[in-house]
Amino acid sequence: MKIIQSFWSKPYLKNIETNGIDGGQKANFLTKNLFLASRALSMLNLQRHFDEVVLITDDYGKRLLVDYLNLPYTAVSTALNDLQDYDPDLQAVEKIYTYSIQKEPFIHVDGDVFFWGTPDEDIMNAPLICQHKKSIEERLLHGIENVCSNLDHIPSEMLAYQDHMDALKMLDSGIFGGSDLDFIKRFTTKAFELIDKNDHHSLDINIKHFNTVFLQYLCSCMVHKENRKLSDWSDYNISENFTELTNYFTLPDKVSYTHLIAFYKKQIINMEQIVLNLMHEYPDYYNYFLTLFGEEIYDANLKIAIPKS
Repeated sequence: MKIIQSFWSKPYLKNIETNGIDGGQKANFLTKNLFLASRALSMLNLQRHFDEVVLITDDYGKRLLVDYLNLPYTAVSTALNDLQDYDPDLQAVEKIYTYSIQKEPFIHVDGDVFFWGTPDEDIMNAPLICQHKKSIEERLLHGIENVCSNLDHIPSEMLAYQDHMDALKMLDSGIFGGSDLDFIKRFTTKAFELIDKNDHHSLDINIKHFNTVFLQYLCSCMVHKENRKLSDWSDYNISENFTELTNYFTLPDKVSYTHLIAFYKKQIINMEQIVLNLMHEYPDYYNYFLTLFGEEIYDANLKIAIPKS
């Protein structure tokens, strides 16, 4: 199975412009260098468990992750250059486009997901795979309802669940893919229609919730309406706060991967573990990382010592 990671630089560069070069640059990381350390550990762990790990990015992303960080992806595509006309706040467009251009079975893995092992063959060969399915908590439910109430174009699959959204289990796309490329292509086509036909509403809706709608909610509605089997990568129950996926002190003994979702990237202990994992598991790469960033792996204000290999 081909493993894919993606990186669209437009949101990243907007965050640099907005927050400054030393600010939290992407997806809630405390610093830019910790974000890059996360990408490195995520990719290197994938390479340890899978033969083919491909990067889908744009020109800047290739320069940053491949030419500068020397991450040894099996292959690199700059297909995300095609997204330059999209608003960088529509960050999930990166995934939708990446899914849409795949010609063979794949699994897309976020850059803040760290694999400690491989799943059973049954999961790897499943038609559709997601990280896990979850009930839609009340605050997000209201957010989705608010977004949908301000859209002109809503796919029929979403309209079918408009009056009972709370009964729907929504997928998490930290891990997503499978062999059913026909379904994935139809899903991504509908997702782009949803985005493009409502682009004039960008100032009227919560963009964060809109990303959730076209990336995860729409796909979940299609899965339910078509009665598709959607396999969970996880074989254990995951609570609403994702504790099972984010507690480094229980890993990798109890779970096969970690996903540092949202605010977990702001916890210093988790960032410390990323750097320590790089040092112990990939000492040559860690030393290279030190030559790039030295004592700036952490922001100086965090007051954490940099371990020396």
